[in-house]
Amino acid sequence: MHRRRTHTAFTLLELILVMAIVAIVVAMASPMLRGFGEARRGDNCAAELVTLTQWARTQAITRGATFRLNLDPNTKTYWLTVDQGDGLFVSPGTEFGRAFVAPDGVTIDWNVAPQQDGQYVSFWPSGRSDPAVIRVTSPTGEVTQVACLSATETFHVLSTQELAAGYGLR
Repeated sequence: MHRRRTHTAFTLLELILVMAIVAIVVAMASPMLRGFGEARRGDNCAAELVTLTQWARTQAITRGATFRLNLDPNTKTYWLTVDQGDGLFVSPGTEFGRAFVAPDGVTIDWNVAPQQDGQYVSFWPSGRSDPAVIRVTSPTGEVTQVACLSATETFHVLSTQELAAGYGLR
């Protein structure tokens, strides 16, 4: 009375078939995922700008010093500087003081008027800041706008309602 033991396992043919199906699905999905990543570049850059402006505002209040957000649309760089007290603006000396570069394919422009000593947004020790709108365009053409609509507000990504009301850049 020997019972025959049966082992259940996948055959090599079944494994090859499953691998072929997985490869086809991945090949079909990869172009869509690449486009998703490109569209997210603009959103991530906009979020970085919001974080930078909020940090500058907080530090201006905490330190009692004027901070500036500088942006160069030609080189796609933006950075913070702080007033040393003598009207000379220098890097704050932290990670937030480095020059940030927009990702490949992302463009940045803003509605800030040039001043005698450059083009920037100021964050004052009183908590106020210069109103401005910054437009970030992803490689896929998706536009995200970061704005401070009045001197007492903080920078934020404009909602569809704010854009519909005409607050963004055209």
